[in-house]
Amino acid sequence: MSQTLTVDRNSLQAGAQRVQVLRQRLLERKRSGRSGWSPEMPVVSARSLRASEQISSWQLRRGLLVRDRLNTVQFAINELELLAGRVDIESEEGRPDEVVAARRYLEQYPGPPGQTGHCELDLDPLMSLGISGLEARTHGLMAEATGERVATYRSFVYTLEGLSLLCVHAAETAEAALPLAGPARQAELGQIASSCRRIANQPPASFRDAVQLLWLTLVGVMQGEPAGLVVPGHLDRTLQSYFEQDLAEGRLDRNEALVLLESLYLLINEFIPDGLAIGVMVGGRDQEGRDLTNELSYLCLEALRRTRLIYPTVGLCWHEDTPGALVDLALELVAQGCANPAFFGDKVIQQGLRQLGVPPPITTPAACCWRRSPPRSAPRRQPSRHLWSGTADAWGRRWPGVRWSRTRPEGCGGNGAANLCRASSPGTAWPADSIWTKAGRGTTGPSAHSSGWPIWLIRCTCCARRSTPSAASVLPS
Repeated sequence: MSQTLTVDRNSLQAGAQRVQVLRQRLLERKRSGRSGWSPEMPVVSARSLRASEQISSWQLRRGLLVRDRLNTVQFAINELELLAGRVDIESEEGRPDEVVAARRYLEQYPGPPGQTGHCELDLDPLMSLGISGLEARTHGLMAEATGERVATYRSFVYTLEGLSLLCVHAAETAEAALPLAGPARQAELGQIASSCRRIANQPPASFRDAVQLLWLTLVGVMQGEPAGLVVPGHLDRTLQSYFEQDLAEGRLDRNEALVLLESLYLLINEFIPDGLAIGVMVGGRDQEGRDLTNELSYLCLEALRRTRLIYPTVGLCWHEDTPGALVDLALELVAQGCANPAFFGDKVIQQGLRQLGVPPPITTPAACCWRRSPPRSAPRRQPSRHLWSGTADAWGRRWPGVRWSRTRPEGCGGNGAANLCRASSPGTAWPADSIWTKAGRGTTGPSAHSSGWPIWLIRCTCCARRSTPSAASVLPS
């Protein structure tokens, strides 16, 4: 791909203004300290489990519980949002005395041990068959099953019914806003409602449908089970066919796709509490080693520019054949103070997974820096030894005068990674939105340095001391 991103620049301003207003409103709501994710839901959980006490199969009761939880999720929508699925944090599940009583009842049902979530869902069956198609396939499997398998498949049907109800509730939320909306907004709300009602049963028919179903499925899993931090994952693969078809048939332009991705990122920040992690991955290779970068890979990174929030991290699955333009875009965002792009050594991670016996069809799309090694419960980080030299080479292409250093601050004995922050030029102050200012690390800039090339400060994540590379300090290859 020769260009980083191609959009209609005449339509960028309206999209930018919309995203800016939505972002500001999100931040105002976040100041309350509440988020959309409510894994407890004690009142509805207690009501559901009381109603199923006569059922002997816990598997069936669990499926009914998920359906009941999803059937009570309430959404909100304002006059600018383009996707449904913002959980209404103002809605109350019950009176305080009801909540206390429900929690007391639920003490006999402790949650499962260990960690749930922290994964990317395999959405291919849902995207290709739709909820009704997947439900029909599950009924077929149930007809051939015996014993406890029958209850297991039946519980799957219950959860799919719950996901369908969740989509219908999202449609109803958009429809409820129609009477007070102007003509232009009514058209947008009509699109949102139609999309949600379609995906409540059928497979996605458009890029919008696919993004909407992906988000409501993530909400469904995290609210229904509940499982924590289920991530969008490889958006540039999951959504690619819908994006390309809509683009070819004229139903979508690149700026509209960008705003929908930005809307998804805003919903993620509304839903997930601060201080956690949600990942999107782009790039990487297929089973034959071919680069999988496509136009959506660039858009997934570009969507960070205007949202500028803590979620999601967009991980670049870096390998030797990754297009330089994609790496340059990620580095440009980092240089502008956006800390969300991350770089993953695709080759090393795949090697590690293969050494654990994971077969190639699974290792190929995987590019996560965490893996689990039984019987431990703590994650281990995969090495990325090829990443430093590749990233440094790419940054050197973009800013040829920059020098690099891995030197740690004097007195630091830790092994944390180094975060880099770029100042625009010698003698200038740090940008107001730089990670140094936001992190409270001070504003000591490069004014004391006389070199003619941009200065990077290195912050050690172990001791938070700053280290300034000299003109002679070069990152070893």
